[in-house]
Amino acid sequence: MRERLLTTCEREFIHNVMKEGGEDGELVRLDGRGKSEMRRVLVTLGRQQYGQATASIGNTQAICRVSCSIVRPHEDRPTKGFVRYGVTLSPMASPDYDAGGRPSAASIYLTRLLEHIFREARALDDESLCIVAGEKVWAVSVNVTVTNDDGNMEDACALAALAGLMHFRRPYVSIAGQDVVVHPFDEHEPVSLAINHRPLNVTTALFDNGDLALVDPTKIELKVADGSISVAMNTHGEICGINSSEGLAVDPEQMEAIVAATKHRVTHLFTALNKAFPKE
Repeated sequence: MRERLLTTCEREFIHNVMKEGGEDGELVRLDGRGKSEMRRVLVTLGRQQYGQATASIGNTQAICRVSCSIVRPHEDRPTKGFVRYGVTLSPMASPDYDAGGRPSAASIYLTRLLEHIFREARALDDESLCIVAGEKVWAVSVNVTVTNDDGNMEDACALAALAGLMHFRRPYVSIAGQDVVVHPFDEHEPVSLAINHRPLNVTTALFDNGDLALVDPTKIELKVADGSISVAMNTHGEICGINSSEGLAVDPEQMEAIVAATKHRVTHLFTALNKAFPKE
């Protein structure tokens, strides 16, 4: 189904609401938030299986399922395992998404975003996935499904993926001579993934040639925005990746302001993430 475009009247109404602001002169968005305010963030973990996590940002929801299998490594990387990412947009998420067929441009973009955030930033130790060098390694699959799209799928997918990776456990493996034994969970305590650092994503929509920036944009805000910037940052405040919508130009001062806002808002995401995990 083709995405419904906003009419000129709808676009003008949204812009006028943001320009009028509240009684104190501060900008007020359609849902009542300020420009740097995020929607409610919630992370829940699956109780029946390791590696299942759901992340909700406002009405936007993404579900992650992490699984693993034993495969043969690449010849030029005999001690490194694999971590593969994929994002699917469920037809339930929006009438804009069709069931079946080839992956949409949005799902491809979100998949590459996760690869950029986690793989290229080396968030996981792929050498810890080695079982027998040159013969057997773990291949970890991180599959994220967007079940509701009300904007800012980037942050919801990244949050769900990180929660799933943190929650995931692989079977314990023992080696006796030439034999590799994969132990069931009821026989031996499973093993968590070796995570080097924990990156999350904060998306900002830009309006009026970058003069106005809104954190955590809704779907309708994104439809009238000039574009968006996504900044990935870990718990140490280190930038792990920057992605922008096609054709969007941002000057250094604007980028500096976006990064500063990201440092503040990413703590909000980590707070929600940490609440989902029981204290040891």
